[in-house]
Amino acid sequence: MTAPKTLLELAGADLNPPKLNEACLVLIDIQNEYCAGPLALPDAQPAIAAAARLLARARESGAAIIHVAHKGRAGGLFDREAARSSIA
Repeated sequence: MTAPKTLLELAGADLNPPKLNEACLVLIDIQNEYCAGPLALPDAQPAIAAAARLLARARESGAAIIHVAHKGRAGGLFDREAARSSIA
């Protein structure tokens, strides 16, 4: 029995990834908030390092880049004025 096709496959879409210079890199929640404190994630640093390498390649290629980050209230989690909430 064959695996069911995805909607993209059924539509005949090209499933090959674009060249980096023709792509858009979207980085979501790459914030210091996940490095220390109540929201610290055990593998945040390696993930941030990998994202930084990809970001450098995207910039070199001229790809479009979008950063998405939480924005919290003053003094709380994701306070955009606090260093812990800045983009890592």
